[in-house]
Amino acid sequence: MEGRSTRPASAGRFNRRGFLKVAAGAALGAGAYFLLESGKARASPDLIRPPGALLEAAFLAACLRCGKCVQACPYHAIELATAREGLALGTPYLHRHRAQPCRLCPRQHCIAACPSGALAPLADISQARMALAVRDESRCLAYQGQYCLICLGACPLTRVAMVQDRQLRPVVVKDKCPGCGVCEYSCVLDPPAIVVKTKKEAERVEHR
Repeated sequence: MEGRSTRPASAGRFNRRGFLKVAAGAALGAGAYFLLESGKARASPDLIRPPGALLEAAFLAACLRCGKCVQACPYHAIELATAREGLALGTPYLHRHRAQPCRLCPRQHCIAACPSGALAPLADISQARMALAVRDESRCLAYQGQYCLICLGACPLTRVAMVQDRQLRPVVVKDKCPGCGVCEYSCVLDPPAIVVKTKKEAERVEHR
C-alpha cells in the first residue's frame, strides 16, 4: 500500500530491544557508580578487565553492558559477569585459570568495539596493564634446575615484559607485564607455575 513503510516489523522490535538493553546497562552503570562513591558498595577487585579498561569505579559507571567487546574478540577471551558479581553484572572480564588468554591484538578489537569509552584506546597495545603474572618459583621448572623457557618464548612482549636473569631463568618485569595470561596458558605444568593475578591479589602474594 502506498505510503506504508517497507521495513520489516521485526526491525522496530529489534531496535527497541537494543535501545532498552543499552539504557538498562547505562542505568546500572550509573547506579553502580553512585553506590561506589557513597561507600555503600565495593568495586570488583577480582575481575581482570580487557585492555584499556578505566579504573574500576569509572569502568562500572561507563560500561553499557552491551557485550560488543565480547563479540569483537577474535579469540573468545572475554566473557560477561553474572549476577554473583553484584554491581559488575553484565560487564566484561577476561577468562582466567588456563582459559583462552588475551592475545594483545594490535588492532585492539575489543577497544574499538566499545561504544562508551569504558575501554579507552591505547597508543600501543603493549601499554595494557590488565593484571600481573606471578610465578611460583618453588614449582617452576626453570627455578628447579631444569632448562625451560616456554613462558618466555610465548610472551607476546618477550624481552620486555619477561626477560632472563643471570641463571637464564625467566623473570617477569612487573611494570611492563600486561597481564594477558599467555604465559599461564603456555606453562607445561598443571596447575601452571605462573598465573595472572589482579594487582591486589599480587600484592597479597608478595606480602605473605
